[in-house]
Amino acid sequence: MTEAGRASVAGALDTVLAACAVGRSRVVLIEGAVGCGKSHLLRTVAERAAAAGALVLTATASASGRRVPLGVLRQLVGSAPVFTLPCSGAGGAVPPDEAMRTFCAELCDLARGGPVVLCLDDVQHADPQSLHHLRYLVRHARPAPVLVVATVAAYADQPQEPLFAPEFPRQPHVRRIRLGLLSPEETAAVQAATP
Repeated sequence: MTEAGRASVAGALDTVLAACAVGRSRVVLIEGAVGCGKSHLLRTVAERAAAAGALVLTATASASGRRVPLGVLRQLVGSAPVFTLPCSGAGGAVPPDEAMRTFCAELCDLARGGPVVLCLDDVQHADPQSLHHLRYLVRHARPAPVLVVATVAAYADQPQEPLFAPEFPRQPHVRRIRLGLLSPEETAAVQAATP
């Protein structure tokens, strides 16, 4: 895969993947306008992580799925070996705080076998319950080789519950990457590289 016009971004993401591989938790938020290449870049990260031996779990949020409790988390863990998402919330058997702790603990257990990379596309559409679990993970999985890479469209009607609380950008393990629009030449190169 090529990252037309994104060589420095790809290099930064390779550095983050390498840090995760040696046991350092990292979080990357890729922000930009619709159509600027965020999803393409996320797929490239997933491919590189898988090629390096990481367990890659993916999910794509959608506006219609925002009303489905834990919908994004269910997508993520659906392809994970021996991973059970605890039932929480109204009518759930497990209190929400305990469900978040269990989710984080199970993910960290998975990471004992090697790095785990969570790739979340269009996180601005994620359901609030999944976002709560992900924020808990970001705060508490620091010693585990877990990398969270999320894309978010930069536009005015952002969700009320963003993935990153205001304090996260100041944390050393969190990185924001803002992508500008691709030039016509870069757009053509991305289209040519997309199957």
